[in-house]
Amino acid sequence: FKHSGSCCAGCQCKRWEELKPLSYDDWNEKENKEFKQLKKNFTKQTVSRVSKLNKAHKGSIVSENRPNYVIECKNLEKWYVNTKTGEYTRVLKNLNLSVKYGELVVILGESGSGKTTLLNILSGMERASNGESIVFSHSLITMDQQQMTWFRAKYLSIIFQNYALIPELTVRENIQVGQRIQTNVRKRLDIDQIAEHLKISAQLSKVPKALSGGQQQRVSIARALAKNPELIFADEPTGAVDADTCRDILNIFVDINKRYGTTILLITHNRLIAKIAHKVIRIDKGMIVSTVSQMPMHPNQIDWHS
Repeated sequence: FKHSGSCCAGCQCKRWEELKPLSYDDWNEKENKEFKQLKKNFTKQTVSRVSKLNKAHKGSIVSENRPNYVIECKNLEKWYVNTKTGEYTRVLKNLNLSVKYGELVVILGESGSGKTTLLNILSGMERASNGESIVFSHSLITMDQQQMTWFRAKYLSIIFQNYALIPELTVRENIQVGQRIQTNVRKRLDIDQIAEHLKISAQLSKVPKALSGGQQQRVSIARALAKNPELIFADEPTGAVDADTCRDILNIFVDINKRYGTTILLITHNRLIAKIAHKVIRIDKGMIVSTVSQMPMHPNQIDWHS
């Protein structure tokens, strides 16, 4: 464009400024701004999509289990997303499993395999992203937080690896916490009888810090049992005890299963523990790689020092 020397509002000088090539620095700054905006938009969309998956799905919370089954999962998936970076991961991948009433089931897997996430979903601590998780004829994926809290209180107990005892309360008071979750008073089990059975009667007046790790785990089991639940989940319940205490604790689970007909799901990485189960579900990288039904061995028959 040739400048006439006398600029006016309509001259071609302005058009020339628009077409003039950008300097490298200006171009680089423009590209970075556009890239950052695209990345921001992508992160926002990803977080929104995964967050939506992890919210309560539409549908009825009632979904009948097949006769004699307490847990049934179909194509179960769990996704997580980093809300800052938009990075996402699928922790559980198309899981299918079923558990019958009265079974003692071991879910076996190494650290990071997804077994604890699976326990959290089956117990109503978390919600699946996709698929079906039906427990006691309730569809957990359609429940909101309040409904899931009600569900846990009504049907099950959870035993944590770190015991999760209340340090300010005595052993008896800790067990009472679990007992009182059971709204049907007639279904509650007697604390003194449980303590005698678990060999912690002498510790009832003590606080948790005065107990050994094995004794604290027994208290955790007593608290879970006191409400007389139909289903117990245990996450690495012997992970912090020695071999002899491990055997004693597993004896308790086997006895609970036989005495009360309680369905038990036990999470562990220890292959020896899997021998006590009616069914062993092995999980790896978020997928079930095998499901084996077997004749269980009694804990006293297993060489825990091998």
